[in-house]
Amino acid sequence: MSTILVPHERQGSGKFQSFNPVDQEAVYNAICVEAKDLGVVVDTYNPEGQEKVEFYFELDRVDPQTNTRFVVKTKQFPKKLNADQKYESGLHKFLVAWRGRGFTDADFKTPGSYTVETTGADGKSVQQERQGSGFELESMIGQQAQLQVVNKVSAKGRTYTVINSIMPRTDGGTLEIEGRTYTRPQAVAETPPETVDSDLTDDDIPF
Repeated sequence: MSTILVPHERQGSGKFQSFNPVDQEAVYNAICVEAKDLGVVVDTYNPEGQEKVEFYFELDRVDPQTNTRFVVKTKQFPKKLNADQKYESGLHKFLVAWRGRGFTDADFKTPGSYTVETTGADGKSVQQERQGSGFELESMIGQQAQLQVVNKVSAKGRTYTVINSIMPRTDGGTLEIEGRTYTRPQAVAETPPETVDSDLTDDDIPF
């Protein structure tokens, strides 16, 4: 299966108040607070640039230094949702593990105009008109998950948290987006290209 992802385009890239490594490696309940289309990312492995996306999660653990929830992010996935007998993209594998099921035709928008329900900066539901086709990244914002997170140390000595595995939350509980840790922009605009920290490689971050 191959599809064109619906771009998630907003003004700016949002702001985090803190991005500290977790103080305890464990499995946490979490909620997705951002599905970010990075546009074209230029790095060591893709000097000509490649379109990428990433996801951010609030954990159900409070950072004692900031009194807000810890936030973790995924690796930067190439913007491909491909899967067949010979190849499965990292983004496809991640979303299937998170959703606990594979994709069907019902998950993909057909070309044309449609209405999508998204989560606004205040955490409330907002309906927006969209044009395009493919899988809507914003549909994952507000979705629950269980994350196993671990800390690693970069070549420059910086400690950072990575998502080692993801699965659906199955206990029936829910987290609400706290909103104090991360502020989502809402205005629509093209996202500028970004570069990645040269300390980190795809091998450093399983998800």
